[in-house]
Amino acid sequence: MRIRSYILPVVLALLVHICVVLLLVPHWFQHKQDPRQTPRHIQATMIDLKSLATEVANQQQIAEAKEEAAQKQAEQARQAAELEKQEQAEQARQAQEAERKQQAEAQAQKKKLEEQKQQEAQKKLEEQKAKEAQQKKEAEQKKAEQEKAKAKELEDARIKKEKADAAAAEAEKKKLAEEAKKKAAEKQKQEAAQKAAEAEKLKAAEAAKKKAEADKQRKAEEAKRKEAERVAAEKAAAEAKQKAELEKRRQAALEKNKQTVADFSSYVVSEISRRWIRPATARNGMQATALVVLFPSGEIDSVEIVQSSGDLGFDRSAENAVYKVGRFSRASEIDPVLFDRNLRRIKVIFRPEGLRY
Repeated sequence: MRIRSYILPVVLALLVHICVVLLLVPHWFQHKQDPRQTPRHIQATMIDLKSLATEVANQQQIAEAKEEAAQKQAEQARQAAELEKQEQAEQARQAQEAERKQQAEAQAQKKKLEEQKQQEAQKKLEEQKAKEAQQKKEAEQKKAEQEKAKAKELEDARIKKEKADAAAAEAEKKKLAEEAKKKAAEKQKQEAAQKAAEAEKLKAAEAAKKKAEADKQRKAEEAKRKEAERVAAEKAAAEAKQKAELEKRRQAALEKNKQTVADFSSYVVSEISRRWIRPATARNGMQATALVVLFPSGEIDSVEIVQSSGDLGFDRSAENAVYKVGRFSRASEIDPVLFDRNLRRIKVIFRPEGLRY
């Protein structure tokens, strides 16, 4: 294909050379003639070299284009051949790979079959061993059962003999026991009669002794009872006297505490009253109740209007009167228990006409 692509350019080149030769032929003959000869009229044909050159150039371009196309086709053919070669090589490689894979699979299958055969052989061997072991176990078990049965027979015979010996010994023992029992019963009968006589004698003596002791104990208990009654009477009289004394003291203490509470309450009202400044808004009928909470020292803990008069100024004057006292000094003179129980919280009623608790 490449040789054919050069034919046209060669032909065109030959044509161009022929044209050039034709143009130069007259000139060559002109140089060979004698310069002294008389010139003759020559009939010639004119050739346009420019057109010829253009045509030759065009022909050459066409030839080059054809040659380039031919080269391109040749390159494509070469690439196609190379691609085909690569494909053939790939197919050969794939075929070779498939063959290798097939051989590997065949080898693996062969190995698998061999392993299966070995496993089957091993399984048969193990089954044979298991069968032999089972047979051996059954034989040993049978032998053991026979030995056990024989031992049981011997044991049964031994037990039977022991039972017979024991029965004979028990019979002899029972016989001896019966004889001993009879002797013992006879002896016991004699001893019982003797003991009965002694017991009767002892019983009479014991009865006399018990009677004497009972009389003695009765007299002692009677004396003890009388002493206990005397002591109980004295104790009851003393307790009654003590109870009466305690009741008297309790009543006296209650009266004293009551008086103390009343005195301290009056004292509190008096102290507050002296400091209470009645507001201008105070009117008869108003009433405010203040809850005064004190510390044991007499100092004021808090003041709270628990019942309002309805007049804020009246209520505040009541609170201020309490706080003005500051401290109820007589609180420290009162028993702490009494103070905490009865005087720690005091309600003071404020009225325009006077205070009360």
